[in-house]
Amino acid sequence: VLYHLFEEFSEVGSVTVLDGFLGVISFFIVALGGVLVGAIYGFLAAFTSRFTSNTRVIEPLFVFVYSYMAYLSSEMFHLSGIMALIACGAVMRPYVEANISHKSHTTIKYFLKMWSSVSETLIFIFLGVATMEGPHSWNWIFVTATVILCLVARVIGVGGLTYVINKFRIVKLTTKDQFIIAYGGLRGAIAFSLGFLLNKSFKMREIFLTAIITVIFFTVFVQTHSSVSALLQMILHSHSMGQSLYKPLSYTILWCYLMTCYYSNSTRQTVGLVRAPGRSMGRLPSKQQMSSYISLVLLNRFNKKYVKKFLIAGERSKEPQLIAFYHKMEMKQAIQLVESGGGSKLPSAMPSTVSMQ
Repeated sequence: VLYHLFEEFSEVGSVTVLDGFLGVISFFIVALGGVLVGAIYGFLAAFTSRFTSNTRVIEPLFVFVYSYMAYLSSEMFHLSGIMALIACGAVMRPYVEANISHKSHTTIKYFLKMWSSVSETLIFIFLGVATMEGPHSWNWIFVTATVILCLVARVIGVGGLTYVINKFRIVKLTTKDQFIIAYGGLRGAIAFSLGFLLNKSFKMREIFLTAIITVIFFTVFVQTHSSVSALLQMILHSHSMGQSLYKPLSYTILWCYLMTCYYSNSTRQTVGLVRAPGRSMGRLPSKQQMSSYISLVLLNRFNKKYVKKFLIAGERSKEPQLIAFYHKMEMKQAIQLVESGGGSKLPSAMPSTVSMQ
């Protein structure tokens, strides 16, 4: 969005304060407009997938077509195509996945993995060719400032957003997690593509491309390699944390329903702590946490009562979230056993969804 904005500013020549103000407004319109377009196509895809039970073979096609249409529609109206794709995928995930068959889900998953790898490979091949071909315009001050400002902006962005979401998370993102996210990212493939598309008559085009290529090489060869050991430590930490993840998750769900009933805005009532064997649940949640819990309960009720019935076909719309998650994990575990050659180790009678209910 900012790329197109500054591209238009460069063609105008003189930019007034009013132009800058209108540019800020257009930034939010373009970004939020892309989200809206993507959400609309996501709901259309979910509604369409309700009626594909007899023609399973076309289910992957619907997913690809609606996603691509979201991107094209946004670009046609000069909105953010990337934001449209993200919003479309976020809306399609819980509803379309419940409607399509497991074979269609597998087809979509591996087809997109393949094309993402192919696209990334082509971009970096193109990057290598552009690096060797040139022409380049090296400026130590501009290139160094670009690398430093990219790192600073990334740290500010990750730290600021993490500070906000940690207010609502039960399992907080630690300083180590934030460091890996901030330091281990920022490749710049999209920046390189946009810079390469600049008009060749643009006098700063060569120095822009040189700075972008330098940032990409710095983040690939310096940042990535130096953060591998810290990343491995984080992965080991996440595996050990998984065993205790059920405790805060179950307590959160319990607080959602208990505190929705017993909490009042005028006075914080002292509610007796629910204890596990020999353990306490700890302090009462804050007002901010309670408001998010109440919102979560109301949102889940609205989703189950209205949205899921409209977008999900059959009995899956009435399936409790825990049962649906168990059903998904059961299928995933069975596939992993078969792929690893452990199909003979499958138990004779796996617990069914009916018995779980």
